[in-house]
Amino acid sequence: MARLSGQIVLSILMMRGFTPADTSLKDINGLNIRGVVGTSVKLPCLAVRRMLDDPTLIVWFQGNLTDPIYSLDRRGGGTGTHWSKAGGEKRMEFRLILAPERLGILTITQLRYRDQGVYRCRVDYQDTPSVHSSINLTVIVPPTEHLLLDKGGTVVNQTLLTNSLGDSISLQCTESGEIPRGKLEWTWNKRPLSELEDPRFTVVMKDVGNQSLSTIHIHNITRSDHESLISCGVRILDQLISSVQTTLSIILPPLGVKITKKPTDTIDSRTYLFECVSTGASPRSEYSWYLIDKSLDKRVRLQTGSSGMLNLTVERTFHGFTLVCGAFNPFLQDILLEDSLTLRVLYAPEVKLGYGAGIQASNIREGEDVYIECTETARPKSHTISFYKNGLEIEEDKTAGKIISSNILVIQAVTKEDAGQYQCYTENTVGRNFSNILWLTVKYVPVCAESVPDTIGLSIGDTKIISCPVISNPPNVTVHWFFNTSNEYKKYVNLPGMDNSGYQVKYTLRNKGDYGSLQCFGENSIGYQKSPCIFEIQPSGPPSVPENCSSLDPHPTQIKVVCSPGYDGGIQQTYSGELFEIGSDEEGETRLVRNLTTEKPVFTFYNLEPGTRFLVKIFSSNFKGISSTVKLKTTTIKETFRLPLLTKEETVDEVETEADTQDPRIHQENFERKFNKMFVYLGVIISCTSVCACVNMICGWRLYTWRQSLSLNRTSSGGSSPSSAHGRSTEEYTDDSVGTLSPNQLTSRRSGGHPWRMMVDGRTADMELTSVGGRLLQSPASSSTDITGTHYADSQRPRDTIIKKKRGANTSSV
Repeated sequence: MARLSGQIVLSILMMRGFTPADTSLKDINGLNIRGVVGTSVKLPCLAVRRMLDDPTLIVWFQGNLTDPIYSLDRRGGGTGTHWSKAGGEKRMEFRLILAPERLGILTITQLRYRDQGVYRCRVDYQDTPSVHSSINLTVIVPPTEHLLLDKGGTVVNQTLLTNSLGDSISLQCTESGEIPRGKLEWTWNKRPLSELEDPRFTVVMKDVGNQSLSTIHIHNITRSDHESLISCGVRILDQLISSVQTTLSIILPPLGVKITKKPTDTIDSRTYLFECVSTGASPRSEYSWYLIDKSLDKRVRLQTGSSGMLNLTVERTFHGFTLVCGAFNPFLQDILLEDSLTLRVLYAPEVKLGYGAGIQASNIREGEDVYIECTETARPKSHTISFYKNGLEIEEDKTAGKIISSNILVIQAVTKEDAGQYQCYTENTVGRNFSNILWLTVKYVPVCAESVPDTIGLSIGDTKIISCPVISNPPNVTVHWFFNTSNEYKKYVNLPGMDNSGYQVKYTLRNKGDYGSLQCFGENSIGYQKSPCIFEIQPSGPPSVPENCSSLDPHPTQIKVVCSPGYDGGIQQTYSGELFEIGSDEEGETRLVRNLTTEKPVFTFYNLEPGTRFLVKIFSSNFKGISSTVKLKTTTIKETFRLPLLTKEETVDEVETEADTQDPRIHQENFERKFNKMFVYLGVIISCTSVCACVNMICGWRLYTWRQSLSLNRTSSGGSSPSSAHGRSTEEYTDDSVGTLSPNQLTSRRSGGHPWRMMVDGRTADMELTSVGGRLLQSPASSSTDITGTHYADSQRPRDTIIKKKRGANTSSV
């Protein structure tokens, strides 16, 4: 308001043609300025003019009073001294501007009604006469009450809420207490109604006492009138003093609704977000979600509220349901707009496996056709259907009687081998699944088991209990035995079983006529066995040699040999394997490293030296004798930092039987193969020869000096022994004893290097037994003696030696 007063002052001055530089006027009177109670007003002192002389004293007077209300004394120089009448020092302030133009303004704040009147300003100059000016101040008192009322007389605040769409509304504006009396005027969106010239607006004015009343009628309310601004102001002396306003808020129903966020397809048991948006509603929209089952004409409310979001966990039963979103104004619930979508729910297959129509699961017999049907419920339909038996997929094979047609498995002429666990597997775009397990049980007549011994070896006087190895379903079987002698063709003798079922028969071989064919037949509720189980009773004997022996993949520290069993001679046989290490000279002697005995012709030798050649001897035996021997040459993997790598040809196993040694071509092939190998090892032999020669010389010299020392000790002791055939006597013990001596004890008992006479495989030899570092060393006393027997590896050599001594005998057995 203070700014407005200043503008008014300047405007009046310009209208009267006054400028601060005007010096022709001596007195200026008659200016009118308006102010509103409580605001500020600026009163110009027009007596301050541009002239050569500066003002020295400025004094303000109000009305006809002779006492000043304000003064500025510049007679002492400088900016001067301000003075105001008591009570006005806080509300009045004078400002003098000398450059660039002279102007003096008295500002009155917190304007009061009693401040109204004529204000005079006198300006005294030092050398020129004083100048006087006057201004008329009018103080306006605003209305003490200014309200907007609806047609019910209720005060309207900032928002007017109405549901009169298409109808009319009325507002009343009242004011009172203003000085001077003002005029009420209406505006629509800040434009006076007089400028709109809209016939929808009607204004009625009326004064009641000192109160003014104005009523506006707005007809035919439309949606475009929503949020329009209506104001009522009080104008006094062409100045807008007070204004009250409100915003028209019309209750509007929604214009449209749409489900904006919706998945194309949904999957069973998953949660999805749906979003619904409406437009045009005022003051707001609310939403209701429904599921509609059209088949049952049933509507289920899911959610209602101000949010258009819906989190829905779908179920497969929702497939085909209609999901509906309804939008409505909570003040106009009768008007509802809806949008909908049809749910499509997908889910992984659920599979069930069963027999086809007419199939009795408990009575499926061999030779019948069986139909197994895979039934599924899935959306979408499975693109893959397959059948499994015992965990392995079944491939269609029409020649074998396995036919897969869509979801049906056909087994033509079912056999006992077709029995087992069946499942079907289906897969669609959502997931995959296996069906239940269907057990297929096939009933069949008795048949012989696969592992039936076809030959039984017996000697005259032997008795053996023989079981008929039949299998069947159902397992209740009655067995019949028949015997056909070898000298009477097709003469069968019925033999009684050991019990009612006849599963076993006790067979005793009394003479040669009891050799022949023993047969057994089984019978169950399905029928009779078609082909009997046959046992050939033959004389027992030694087994035949194992067949197809070969060494498996090479390994640094182990060798594995696998053979096929030969004929067992009609008696239970065992298999033996002996592993010999081959020296650098392939024609030289071999050393036994390992020996194994097993019930199956499979041998694994562990903890071997890498890069070493071995000879494996394999044979079988029973209590009737021993088979011939299979010889197999093999090697462990050679380490590159010890031996050169073998070529592929050198790693091939060499298998030789005793029968092969009789063929001169075999000898020739072996010779060529050995000759070729010599080139491979030639570098190693040459490099090691010098080292070995040095070691042998040193060891021989030390052995020679050691024996010389022993001879000197024996001579010095004066003891001599009777000479044996080799120049040494054999010690005889006079007491009978059997004991266990360690190698060290043997050495101490036989001090002086006397020879021992050893019994090895029934042959004798004079041996010297000595102990070096706890190991038993032996050397033949005669180089012409041939000693054979069991050889032991260092890790297998017995720690103790059994000594048997006979009184008066010249032989000790170790």
